[in-house]
Amino acid sequence: MSAWIRALLGVAFGAGLLWIALAQIDLENAAEAFFDAQPLYLLAALAVYWIDIALRVVRWRILLTPMKPLDLRQVGQALIVGYAVNNVLPARLGEIFRADFVWRQFAVRRSAVLGSIVIERLLDGIMVVGLFAAGLMSVTMPTGQGVLVGIAITGGVGIVAGTAMIFGILIFHERLPLDRLPWLKPRILALISALEVVRGPEIFKALPLSILIWFVECVTFYLVVAACGVNLTVSGLFVVVGAASLGTLLPSAPGFIGSFQIAFVLAFAALGIEALPAIVASTLTQILLLGSVTLIGLGVLALTYLANVRKTPVT
Repeated sequence: MSAWIRALLGVAFGAGLLWIALAQIDLENAAEAFFDAQPLYLLAALAVYWIDIALRVVRWRILLTPMKPLDLRQVGQALIVGYAVNNVLPARLGEIFRADFVWRQFAVRRSAVLGSIVIERLLDGIMVVGLFAAGLMSVTMPTGQGVLVGIAITGGVGIVAGTAMIFGILIFHERLPLDRLPWLKPRILALISALEVVRGPEIFKALPLSILIWFVECVTFYLVVAACGVNLTVSGLFVVVGAASLGTLLPSAPGFIGSFQIAFVLAFAALGIEALPAIVASTLTQILLLGSVTLIGLGVLALTYLANVRKTPVT
């Protein structure tokens, strides 16, 4: 499927989910609740969010080091630009852009960078599914919320399948007839070298960081939801974080519009909370947190482009 078709499907799907979510609330009340959000909580959430970003930079640097040691500034530049583009383009196309950016700026093969991103996403997936499952098992949900259980099961199956695929590639790649495909061989080998991280010492550094990252992520979500006047229990927080994070894996519009709102609505409904604060909290998360990394990332991308233009000799 071409990138354009994926993009159009993502936008259409996100728009449909947004319509379903907004149909459950009064928009005038939502606007009032939006402006009633507590600014101190939101500022704290923004600060904690950027601590989360910094920790993710450190983790990704660890995963990239076997391919090429980059400094924190270089890795941070690439990660923030990738996140920004991911929020602007639909269907998570920013991950491909991130790999291309690292290739063009720091001469690391795209396939190797994509391999490191796969490991990064696998670690995140393990944490998210674990939090979500723990939350669902600890709360009493009203009837009709089986969709969240289905999402958790699907996420768990996806993690198991992804892990099996990675180890399958590592174990059986020598049987692939790569010598018959000389143009593909270096790319496959670069991908495999990136995936080898799961069997190396780097994974034992990345795993504790992932736990810390998702602790900080939970604090960020808690502060945003508290700004909307909702105090979540630990179990309830795990449900919201899990639903929101897994919701971003759906085909989506830019900034996860629609999928983010419906994930919050479903999670809040499972906790017996009305849809209005769910819509407000999800939208504030997009504007304040995703918006901040998008603005900074696009600014970094623009400055990088201008710097490259200045370096290009005039012929």
